[in-house]
Amino acid sequence: MRLPSLLLLSALLSTALATPLARAHGDHKHVHGVGELAVSVEGDTLTIALESPLDNFVGFERAPKYAKDMEAVKNMAATLRKTETLFVPTAAAQCAPVSVKLASEAVAPELLGEPRPATPPAAFDEDHVDLDAQWTFRCANPAALNSVEVKLFDAFKRFRQFDAVLVTPKRQSAARLNSKSRKLSW
Repeated sequence: MRLPSLLLLSALLSTALATPLARAHGDHKHVHGVGELAVSVEGDTLTIALESPLDNFVGFERAPKYAKDMEAVKNMAATLRKTETLFVPTAAAQCAPVSVKLASEAVAPELLGEPRPATPPAAFDEDHVDLDAQWTFRCANPAALNSVEVKLFDAFKRFRQFDAVLVTPKRQSAARLNSKSRKLSW
């Protein structure tokens, strides 16, 4: 199950880093402790897409089987929906969260706070389950937007790093973020 604009951002991610990071072509790099971020700025819209092993969030990467697994997934989803605690765009840009979308091949959409899709999910690799997330912001002063601080390290302690790409109308760049260097600037 993919988020529609995540396909474009995944393609940009793999192109910008010149490595096979996109799962769409079966070349997905699945590394525990590592997440892939794609940040795009278009007009007054800031979009942040994340692809990560589910293990980085809940400590397992399979369909939740037990009540404690389901509770862990619900807690994860609730945390991921608190956008303002996970990402801090440049204050002068006055960006406000607009939407959050969460998806995983192995997790029922209802556990993630999403509506059930009309078509059943496709088959997936039960040993390496990922979570895809997308956050959208609208910025009142987009010209002032020049950075995003990533606070996912505080919320989910299993993350060691994020391989990030940035795409704006004026530039593309890549960065590796970690708990000591967590700001993507442009």
